[in-house]
Amino acid sequence: MKNRHPMTKKPLRTGRPRVLTAAAAAALLLLAGCGTGSGSDTSASPSPSASASASSAAPSGEASPSAPASTPPASNNPYETAGVEDPAAFDRMFADVQAAVAADDAEKVAEYILFPLAVNHDGESVQVKTKEAFIKQCADIFTDNVKQALASQKKEDLFVNFKGVMVGDGAIWFGATADQPQRLGVIAVNVDAGKS
Repeated sequence: MKNRHPMTKKPLRTGRPRVLTAAAAAALLLLAGCGTGSGSDTSASPSPSASASASSAAPSGEASPSAPASTPPASNNPYETAGVEDPAAFDRMFADVQAAVAADDAEKVAEYILFPLAVNHDGESVQVKTKEAFIKQCADIFTDNVKQALASQKKEDLFVNFKGVMVGDGAIWFGATADQPQRLGVIAVNVDAGKS
């Protein structure tokens, strides 16, 4: 069983090895559009200043053939990654929650909870499922360290990712519903966050 693959037992190919040469690799790159022209030919890869002048020379509504494809404008919604559609509504809700928590107004805070609320404490996670249950447990959920994290949080410094909008070191997470009209509110509280 000489010249057979040890696993498949099929005959091994012999003869000239198949190697991709540098010339063949370069040709593939150029065909794929990954190459950058050489010498004085800069049409394949215009410099930023060349593309800016080329695109400004193009008539309105028409793209210059040498100008790169335009990129969509940057979003003015800092909470978009978290699924929040209206940043002004989020800012208002955030300020309202800060004020309600500072005033120890459990009823008002409960209006901004998206139930079920995940409450994490001592390595365990429990779900608070109703407004009534939240109001009874509010003082145990919004502890001094959680309140302090919320009070000192500036909206410009909020952390945002696909999971939501985070206060402090994860003390509170805000989120948004998928239904219309969209509701915004608290989705999780990590009671132990920020404790020393």
